Amino acid sequence: MASVTTDIIANTASESLADRFVAILERLAQVSPTYRRLEKLSATSDADLAAQGLTRSDAVRDVFGGRYYA
Repeated sequence: MASVTTDIIANTASESLADRFVAILERLAQVSPTYRRLEKLSATSDADLAAQGLTRSDAVRDVFGGRYYA
């Protein structure tokens, strides 16, 4: 999940706007197929991955493909 931290003191209206903006971004991420695959991977134990002949690193590489790994 996303986390925003700042030292700026904001009024209630801007906090509310920022909270709504972050909530929208979180919802957009959650409907992504990549997010769903990561959620499934997170729920899978290392033992289950090993039974499939995978490591967690292999599974993450499969989820992200060439976007983050060469």
